[in-house]
Amino acid sequence: MTKITAVVGLLAVAGIASAQVSSGSFTPDATDDYESYPGGRAPITSLFSGTVPVVAGAVDHRSIDAGDWFDFRTPGGPLAPTSGTKFGTLFGFGDITLDFTGLGGIFGFSGFASAAGVGDDVLTFFDMGGSQIGQETIVGGFGPGDGSFEGFSYVSTVAIGSVRLEGRETGYDDLSYTTIPAPASLAALAGLGVFASRRRRA
Repeated sequence: MTKITAVVGLLAVAGIASAQVSSGSFTPDATDDYESYPGGRAPITSLFSGTVPVVAGAVDHRSIDAGDWFDFRTPGGPLAPTSGTKFGTLFGFGDITLDFTGLGGIFGFSGFASAAGVGDDVLTFFDMGGSQIGQETIVGGFGPGDGSFEGFSYVSTVAIGSVRLEGRETGYDDLSYTTIPAPASLAALAGLGVFASRRRRA
């Protein structure tokens, strides 16, 4: 019995080293509901009252009014915000990066998302030095294809410096973060997880 316990303990430590970010819940420090932006497809250059820069990649981030962005998957329909009347979107097929380094890094990131174009969504997590610490591919994109948003939530055993969001005209709403590290017990469980591509819900 003692040997088995020791082996499990070693596997837990190895898991933490190999998978710093995994699915998990947390209590948010802040949530951005996108209601403070002007709509009308106006560019969004920062989130969370200006504390988190939005770095354009292949596309930029835009403020969208309800009814002004359509899901081209089946059964389709306009994207409906999870709260309020506005959300943000990747303005085309490509990526943006949210920069959390000015906050000293975060230990949890969550929100809601819905792909408007056909293809996969990819979330990539980087530490404070820019090294990749996790990635997840959502096969077929976030959401069931009817314009509704799908929730996601991740925790990390090390500080997340930035998150790259990549997809096909994907909308985002009610993004949240925490700067408080997860309890040691939760961090250990998170460390045992590994990212794998997952299919869009039917």
